[in-house]
Amino acid sequence: MEQEKIQQISDTVIPMMTEYGLKILGAIVILIVGRIVSRLISRGIRKTMVHAKADPGLIGFTVSMCQIGVIAFAVVAALAKFGVQTASFIAVL
Repeated sequence: MEQEKIQQISDTVIPMMTEYGLKILGAIVILIVGRIVSRLISRGIRKTMVHAKADPGLIGFTVSMCQIGVIAFAVVAALAKFGVQTASFIAVL
């Protein structure tokens, strides 16, 4: 009887872990790629603005806003991976 109960639990838990595990893995990958892309974009913007001799305060502000924008987009994409309705988040942004 105990072995039968263990089998029932494993029959329900394993598919659930497979489904949600892949979603969690996908969300983590999206967040990591978003972080890498935000760094690359911020470096490119910083180099371009320094080359154009822009104000240092403007450079810092622009780079920060671009990083926040890309990371926010990655977070929304990760939430969408879980099936969360992201239309309201996008409207707020």
